[in-house]
Amino acid sequence: PMASNPEIIAGVIACFKGVPTCGEAYHKLIGDKEISLAELSSYPVVSFGKNTSTYEFYFRLFEKHGLEFNPDIEAATADQIIPLVKHNLGVGFVPESFLRDKGCEGIYPVKLKDDIPTRHILLAKKRSRALTLPAKKLEQMRLEEKS
Repeated sequence: PMASNPEIIAGVIACFKGVPTCGEAYHKLIGDKEISLAELSSYPVVSFGKNTSTYEFYFRLFEKHGLEFNPDIEAATADQIIPLVKHNLGVGFVPESFLRDKGCEGIYPVKLKDDIPTRHILLAKKRSRALTLPAKKLEQMRLEEKS
């Protein structure tokens, strides 16, 4: 949670859910059965590095279930997770919308018994400072999408 600061205005500009995914080899092992987060953690995990909010999110999620989150492979972007998962190097969490992208053939969602909370992307700005032109454009695009 963000600390209260009267100088800062923050609003949600997007929401998404992370989905655990795997390649063909792990799909043959897991199949379409629903597994727990504990069972998932027994497989190699592909994730973002330690200094990211995504790592922190999954670290806390696993911790909440009494599990250790210790990725075997760290990627810099979600786009890098997909080929690692596709080549059966582990199970990786990607935004649900990625599963509809063209490059995701050979990637299978893993059904979890445990719920993965929705994540929010916030746009924060100072009341006393004008937004840069790109930031204004982003804010305008997001407002248009919501209406």
